[in-house]
Amino acid sequence: MTQHQSRSFPKVPVLACRLPLRSVASGEKQEELVRSRIAILGVLFGVLSSGCGGSVGLGVGDAAADGGAVDAEPERDAGPLDVAPPEDAGWMDADAGVLTSCLEGTWDHDGDPTTPCAAWSTCAAGTYVVQAPSATADRTCAPCANGYYSTAEDQAACTAGTCGVGTVQTIAGSSTTPATCAECAPGTWDHDADPATECAPWTTCAIGQKVVTIGTPSADRTCSPCGTAQTSANENAASCHPAAVAVVAGASHTCIALADGTVRCWGWNGWGQLGEGGQNDRGVPTAVSGLTNVVELSAGHQHTCARVDGGTVRCWGQYIHGSVDPAGGARYTPTVVANLTGAVELSAGRSHQCARLEGGTVRCWGYNFYGQLGDGTTISRPDPVEVLNVSGAVGLASGELHNCALLAGGKAICWGTNSYGQLGDGTTEGIRATPSAQASITGVAQMALGASYSCARLTDGTIGCWGRNEGGQLGSLTPAYSLLPVPAGAIANSVSIVANASHACAGLEDGAAVCWGNNNAGQLGYDGAMQASLPSVEGLSGVNQLALGGSHTCALVSGNVMCWGLNYFGQLGDGTQISRATPKSIVW
Repeated sequence: MTQHQSRSFPKVPVLACRLPLRSVASGEKQEELVRSRIAILGVLFGVLSSGCGGSVGLGVGDAAADGGAVDAEPERDAGPLDVAPPEDAGWMDADAGVLTSCLEGTWDHDGDPTTPCAAWSTCAAGTYVVQAPSATADRTCAPCANGYYSTAEDQAACTAGTCGVGTVQTIAGSSTTPATCAECAPGTWDHDADPATECAPWTTCAIGQKVVTIGTPSADRTCSPCGTAQTSANENAASCHPAAVAVVAGASHTCIALADGTVRCWGWNGWGQLGEGGQNDRGVPTAVSGLTNVVELSAGHQHTCARVDGGTVRCWGQYIHGSVDPAGGARYTPTVVANLTGAVELSAGRSHQCARLEGGTVRCWGYNFYGQLGDGTTISRPDPVEVLNVSGAVGLASGELHNCALLAGGKAICWGTNSYGQLGDGTTEGIRATPSAQASITGVAQMALGASYSCARLTDGTIGCWGRNEGGQLGSLTPAYSLLPVPAGAIANSVSIVANASHACAGLEDGAAVCWGNNNAGQLGYDGAMQASLPSVEGLSGVNQLALGGSHTCALVSGNVMCWGLNYFGQLGDGTQISRATPKSIVW
């Protein structure tokens, strides 16, 4: 018998339970081999039998017949057993049999076939399996990388737990939980794809630009400038429109001339003063029918006129039939004023209209009850008549019932009603149907007339007003009226001036505007009574032109129009009837 190294098996009972023996030989040789070793193995088999609760079958009849009994002689050498060492971990090859592999879920952790196989390691939540286990190798694990997580044991991979593009992290994640995310709030976007930082506001498309692409949680809003002679009325406008080049206001309506030569009006339309063909009031700009090539506008109480390229004039609204028609009737679309050519400037009174012609003369038409047509009579005229004693005029202004022409050299000549001294000739004679020169004012750069008062912007930038002052329309809270110019506040840097029934405004060098007079509807740009300090209109800058209605005010700013004051008929153009004391852009 070949001699092998003897080994003791102190844990044989455990090994036998874990790895059962099976027969590896058959026939006479096997039987002989078993019989020859029976004495040596007797004690060992006895131990195995008692440790497993049963005997181990050898597949040899004689041994089975003996019921496990053996010759007593092997007791002299109990324990030693000649066994071939295992060749592969997880297996054992014995002379009497071969040990099977470790059961599922276990592995041969020490290469010793006499010890039990160990359970595979468990990859806990927060880790993942790097290497799958086998009978000869344990399961290996690794922690989830930053931003990844796992929630169960033995997961094959970790799951991305970060917030996606267009979201922001509200609660940080861990190796076992994903981050809690929220979509970027309306008006913001994920500008850096980093969920740990706040979403950024969308880019604002400024006035004069339009939106090219709308903003989303994952993309910014993009803008492009409007084209030549175009603009947009509001920030983030969906489209551009022709820029406004002029704005005028009547008692309760407003009109603008656009860069493309068309006109739009809004507000009260009871006499067709909006020119859109009917009498429906409009809360937003509405195109005037059939009007093109317009270069100037003027607006009276309830009528509107336009000067078109070439010097002709078209009017619409109350008593308009090519010219003002005292017999009555309204004209709902623009009608050519007869017998008038070569016009270079327009001015509108309450119910009369005047035009300055190329040669410096002036013609007026309409109501004439107070001599406001300047033809020496008080007879109303449906067609333009020449104003007497006026030549070389370089400017023109109309109030409700009186007019003034600005002459070269800073002088002015006026006509119409004079009950409060508004004609500036030093008297309060009621009617002057023939123009008379002002005696008290020199250095005039521009005139602006209201209901019963007059104002002049002087060449040095100051403003003086005279006439009626019951509402502060002279720019001072006292006196009640004045035959001499009263300084309008402390204004010293004006570049324009406008007036209407009972309030006036001036544009300043820095683009701001100040207003004074009646403030019953916030038309001065603030709530409450007129302030003696004449504060600038809040929220208004870059003013190009001002226009005054009965109780509302508008400003042209870089091709757009902003209005404030009374809005009962929608004359502010914002689509509502809500009056307000702060400027707001019209709605296109």
